[in-house]
Amino acid sequence: MRFSKNHRAKTTTVDGIKFASLGEARRYQELKLLKQAHVIKDFKMQPEFELIPAYKDEYGKTVRKSKYVGDFLVYYPDGRIICEDVKGDILTPEFKQKWKQFGLNLIEGKYSEQYPNLLREIVKMTGKRAKC
Repeated sequence: MRFSKNHRAKTTTVDGIKFASLGEARRYQELKLLKQAHVIKDFKMQPEFELIPAYKDEYGKTVRKSKYVGDFLVYYPDGRIICEDVKGDILTPEFKQKWKQFGLNLIEGKYSEQYPNLLREIVKMTGKRAKC
């Protein structure tokens, strides 16, 4: 099966910020309201996590690092930090692979020093949360 880059996602601009999809823009607006209502402490957009560091292979060739870029990093008053990824109906094989590697790195505690209590969630465009 072939996947297009954005899977019919419509680029949307809110508050001068360009989002890859309407669902991502809606989630941004929800998070702004949650922050104003003091339900969440803060949120950060486009957090980056290194999945595999750069290294030299057995032939001496440098292999670039692999990273996962989430949509939002949400900080809750109880200390939880949740990395959210807003998705529609289609989960690409590339996303699934990076999501699994990200989960493995979380279990191994790779990000625990910088982000204690870090969790991950997929947020469906409808606002419902899904597990991968």
